[in-house]
Amino acid sequence: MRQTFEERYPGLNPATYAALVAWWEQNDARGYGTAALWPDLSGHGNDLVQATAANQPSIVGTVGGVAGRIRSSDGTDDFLTQRDLASVTLTAAASGSNGIQVADSVHLDQGTGAFTLSCKRNLASYIVAAILMEKHDGTTGYRLSTVVTTGYLKLEINDTTYTSNAAPAITGNTEHEFTVTASPGVTNTTVTFYCDGIIVGTAQTATNETTTDNAVSFYAMGTDAIRTAGIDKGNIVYNRALTAAQVLSLYTTGEVDPSDKWGAFNVYVSDFSAGVDGWTGIRMTAAGNIDGIGGQDNNLRGTLSGGANSHILNKVVSSTRFTDTASTARLRLYIYIPSANAAVDGFAISRGTNWLTGYSYTESGSGCATDVWIEVDVDNSLFNGTLTVYVLDGTNYNTVNADGDLIYVRAVIVDQKGATLALEPIGIRSDAWYDSSTNALDASYPAAGCTPTPDPAPNFNLTGSFTYWEWLKPSDGQPAADQVLFAKGEYATPNYGYSLKLKTTGKLEAIVSSNGTTATGKITGSAIYADGVQTSFNMVAVAYDASAQTVTFYNNGSPVASSNLGGGGPPASIKDVYRKFTLGASSVPLLYYAGSKGGGGLMSRALSAAETQRIFLIDAPTYGLL
Repeated sequence: MRQTFEERYPGLNPATYAALVAWWEQNDARGYGTAALWPDLSGHGNDLVQATAANQPSIVGTVGGVAGRIRSSDGTDDFLTQRDLASVTLTAAASGSNGIQVADSVHLDQGTGAFTLSCKRNLASYIVAAILMEKHDGTTGYRLSTVVTTGYLKLEINDTTYTSNAAPAITGNTEHEFTVTASPGVTNTTVTFYCDGIIVGTAQTATNETTTDNAVSFYAMGTDAIRTAGIDKGNIVYNRALTAAQVLSLYTTGEVDPSDKWGAFNVYVSDFSAGVDGWTGIRMTAAGNIDGIGGQDNNLRGTLSGGANSHILNKVVSSTRFTDTASTARLRLYIYIPSANAAVDGFAISRGTNWLTGYSYTESGSGCATDVWIEVDVDNSLFNGTLTVYVLDGTNYNTVNADGDLIYVRAVIVDQKGATLALEPIGIRSDAWYDSSTNALDASYPAAGCTPTPDPAPNFNLTGSFTYWEWLKPSDGQPAADQVLFAKGEYATPNYGYSLKLKTTGKLEAIVSSNGTTATGKITGSAIYADGVQTSFNMVAVAYDASAQTVTFYNNGSPVASSNLGGGGPPASIKDVYRKFTLGASSVPLLYYAGSKGGGGLMSRALSAAETQRIFLIDAPTYGLL
């Protein structure tokens, strides 16, 4: 009869048993080819499957004198990973149903501007009339679909149809990512179709389209009246046309730009250290590099002139990344108004030509503090590329007796939003599909014919303390290139999560990143492995304590000295990046491990030195060490 974890490792802290995330034993490395699997014995169902047929467990007569089975990795393309992440499966309905629905939103209207639609699908056949994504009322809007008999991709903008030059070379019951971009030019619109990041065709019309804005819902895998059969793993909308390089990046890494996936990227960050940074004044003189204002240096100053009139500081931010209509953005800056001013005691900020109709931020009259920096942080605003700061006299824009009055500005940041809709597998729940964009446009499922399958292994989504241990016998203790022992993340911004790596020096490196962009953590002070082929197993472990902000390494149950990584020491929490938990490679995958693997496990708790030593002593006879 199989032992439970508590039976296998008696005498541990009771909290440790409750913190078990996954536990794998070497004798349970079973199966061959694509069916190979390493069952999780914790009871959470966190089984690991191999990604390639090459990664087959090796059956050996003995492991340290004891009969058993281990897994051998060749270091080229074989690794173990958690099962496929979440998806939504739909059956067909020719009438009386609908697709996955997102309520009408201004963030999904594209006006006459550029846009991008991208989706992940697995259909039984791609030579069908399958509606992939749409926001179309029958006359106005956009719709992406496939074409029956040919399998071409088709985009409808209002009543104009664009088709790809060829059908993607794909077969049914396989997963693919379809993307289309629409780019209005001076006179006509260019539509580019992609499959799995590669262009499959372009099309143009003689004239640009009129507005696509409408008042209907957005649908994936169907319309308001029909339901498309297949598996849906993602739907992303951008209010700009991605470049070919960005589409390829979206397919290969899941992001367009390092910080673009779930929120924003910087379109403009001010720098007043050497001047006005392109800001100009209207009835106001702009000057940069002004120090010592409210304890801050490198500020922009505006000095009023011109008598009773409006007084303006103005900056035209590059709009090359914005659509022809207003785009969703976030604005942050600080304003300082001296109490010595004769008239100016407030300000208003415009982010476009229609700022008086609700797109402004105002601090005025008695509500505006003086002699302090006032933070302005406005999210989900519309922005057309022009940023304007007005000064106020009470609520009056035409200030009186204001010549010589001052206003200061610093730390101006304009962020373009990333995807305006991002229905990704991480957001799939049984009752709704949560939008991971900043607009929070959650989707609802049709009443019938729809089966959502949430993330099968949420236990891996750790943000706090953990301990990982594993029995290893590397093919080379100091390999020619770094090798990943386990990871939930990758070794690139913005998806540093948590991981353990064998370095070319034989040292171990643990990354625990709080923001996904900085590789913080620890590296052992000395080599764990000597150079060359390893002839015996050893147990390595790493324990991250979020409260103490420490990482402790263990080799065969004994602590190993370490130092901080270049990015800094361990943080107080880990960012849960949207990546699979993987053994023997990063989640991308890259940096493959070469060698043998025995048993191991993962805890959502930092084990003590005594507990780690106990696990080692219990397992050591299995591997011939005791």
